[in-house]
Amino acid sequence: MSFVTLPPEIVEQVVTQLPLYDIGSLRLTSRILACNATQDHFKANFYSKSVELTERSLQRFAVAATAGGLVHKLRHLTLVAPVYNTLELEANINRSAIPIPKWDNDGMLERITLENVADEDLQEMVQELETLRQQRSEHSLFTDRGGHVALLSQALGKLKADGFSLQAMTAEVAVYRIDATTPLLPIYGGGWKHIWAAAKTALEAIFGSVARCGLQVQRLNLFNSSRMVRCSISCDKFTYLDFDSAQLGEFLNSLESLSVSISDRIIDVNDMESMDQEDYSSALEVDSGATWVPEDEILREARNEQNFAGLAKMFSKCHNLRQLDIAHCDLDISYDVTHAQQEGILSALQEANLHSVAKVTLQGFDASEQQLFGVLHSLSGLRSITLRIMTLCHQDLGWDALLDYCTKRLDEVSLDGLFNPRILLFKPPYAIFEASQLRNGQRVALKAHYKRGVTTYPTALRGVEIATSPKIDYIVYEGVLRDSVAQRAWKRDLNNRFGPPGYGAEACVRDHLRPEEIWQLQPPWDQ
Repeated sequence: MSFVTLPPEIVEQVVTQLPLYDIGSLRLTSRILACNATQDHFKANFYSKSVELTERSLQRFAVAATAGGLVHKLRHLTLVAPVYNTLELEANINRSAIPIPKWDNDGMLERITLENVADEDLQEMVQELETLRQQRSEHSLFTDRGGHVALLSQALGKLKADGFSLQAMTAEVAVYRIDATTPLLPIYGGGWKHIWAAAKTALEAIFGSVARCGLQVQRLNLFNSSRMVRCSISCDKFTYLDFDSAQLGEFLNSLESLSVSISDRIIDVNDMESMDQEDYSSALEVDSGATWVPEDEILREARNEQNFAGLAKMFSKCHNLRQLDIAHCDLDISYDVTHAQQEGILSALQEANLHSVAKVTLQGFDASEQQLFGVLHSLSGLRSITLRIMTLCHQDLGWDALLDYCTKRLDEVSLDGLFNPRILLFKPPYAIFEASQLRNGQRVALKAHYKRGVTTYPTALRGVEIATSPKIDYIVYEGVLRDSVAQRAWKRDLNNRFGPPGYGAEACVRDHLRPEEIWQLQPPWDQ
């Protein structure tokens, strides 16, 4: 019996294990196999596409969009802005050695040692460095002349002209720093300012292209996923977008879901803060001759309303938005500066009055009770809220009023890591015991979940507990959190996700996966 004559069910089981190019070759061998080689599985390979915002990749995407065919199967488009960071290679070449991290038994970074490299390896590093420099130069020229916006708008415009829209569009950043061919996630990306600059390039490409073509997209994700840890977009960058464009308005009006990581505005506190110094592999020393900007001048710049005007315009044009997820990334300039920036971001959201939003997630904010109530009142259609790593600025008020308001008005409330500024530990029945601990003989947890109409909740001790009241009870933990591997990993994860970004690589690594393995993780919409 030949493969062609096998039952379609067996052929399908075999084909689903093959890579795409082998499936294509198999389909070309006979018409019968072309029919049996599971049409749905074959087409699914074209539902998602990742395109780097380089001239070559965008040209190929534009050609494919013009040709039509399988590109019309596209549903999920990921646009990746590259970073070409040469600093680590330059440092390694100068010392003829590479850094080797040493891990202790708990999986924590213990130290970094230098290992000399052979002459032939050193020559390869020199070649990689030259390639990276050339790629960086060519990419800068390409983006400076607006080539990334022009080519992307050409491709997306053709999709719209053919009557197609996208289910999801995602913005990401990939860093090239160990060689010219291995893309790393931002957590391994070295200097954070390079990553933030690439995020700005991606934002310009997306909004600039849809401002020309008006392509409709259901879900937009801007750097807010587990893949984009240690990557964010500065709040002021939205101010420079063309919100007067009718096509951009059409794009924003089509959004049903928006997820975005927003950071403070980047404000240099002295005249020596060069981007090229911002890398963990460089010698980071403050120049004694640096001129420092006065604190009141920095604070005045942070409070400038223009920093948040673009955000307010963007939110206000999302008339059909149903889900909104905003994460804040702290750049650690100063407490007052960070608080002013967070207040501006939440005020922009409040001013938009997004009555259509039914589900909102807020992450990484320090806010007052008044600010949070203002946001809740502006979202008149809200039915579900998630608060993750949130701190109340005035600890004497407590979370009771806010949580009581949420459980009385909303259908669902999810809590994960609330501070006052001490951490809150939630009690049964709403505590989630996957992250629980025992305090004074009482079972408590870092997470809680309330859902209207549900009265029976699982507990760690008694199996189930009946909820007799919608009130979410908690205690404020006044003790010192015990140092442990899990505790250190938890704190490190908070820094990775919500800042400050630090200088990357070994200082921010969460686990032992190789960067290229992490790069292959599922995109945000599949998680």
